[in-house]
This record gives sequence, C-alpha cells and structure tokens, in this order.
Amino acid sequence: QTTNPKLFAGGDAVRGSDLVVTAIDEGRKAALGILDYLDLN
Repeated sequence: QTTNPKLFAGGDAVRGSDLVVTAIDEGRKAALGILDYLDLN
C-alpha cells in the first residue's frame, strides 16, 4: 500500500529493475494487502 490508501504498488514500480522472482513475491504481497484492504481475506 502506498501513501494513498487506495493505491497499491509492488515489483519494479517500487524498487526499479530487479529480479523477476522479487517482483512476483511483491505482487503476491500486494495482492494479499488488497484482499485485507477490501476485507476479503
């Protein structure tokens, strides 16, 4: 979650170019954060 509570970011958008496995992990974490935000988890 970014400083805007309705905006989530991960992977290259957060840290720049990095390993694809890092982007995948951050995407998973972002998805879990979105589910929590929507109270679906």
